Amino acid sequence: MTDRSIIDLPWMDDHNSVEQFLQAARVGAEQGDWNAWRDAIEPLLLRLPTSHAVRLTRDFVARRLPVFERHQPGMSWVREVLEALTHPEDAASSGREWPFWEDSTGPGGASFANAVESLWIANQRRGDTQRCTAELMDALGRAVMAEAIE
Repeated sequence: MTDRSIIDLPWMDDHNSVEQFLQAARVGAEQGDWNAWRDAIEPLLLRLPTSHAVRLTRDFVARRLPVFERHQPGMSWVREVLEALTHPEDAASSGREWPFWEDSTGPGGASFANAVESLWIANQRRGDTQRCTAELMDALGRAVMAEAIE
């Protein structure tokens, strides 16, 4: 989903404020100001239905998967979690358990695995927008940190 398609969603009723949040997020990212980036992204996620927010965050995290797999070839569960979350509603009721406690090494490995765990927890909390969004923000932050360490 592109920035433009987020703005065009029917539940995003104030296009000006959405544009302002997106611009603030871009500026924060360009300047490496992750607090400003977070402050801009969180209200956008809160405005989305939680299943959409989970999918967007999943896509953001999944783009970093190839780098993780290069350093962690034996941790296939990470890919399995991300694949399961392509359909958040189904994943929440699957009853699957994942080895989130498994140690990961290598550049950014622990941060990335923790991002995936936070994403999974967020999906389990889709009924509580605040708690779900808090976990999504944690997943996003950890994914960014993993990439920065790489």
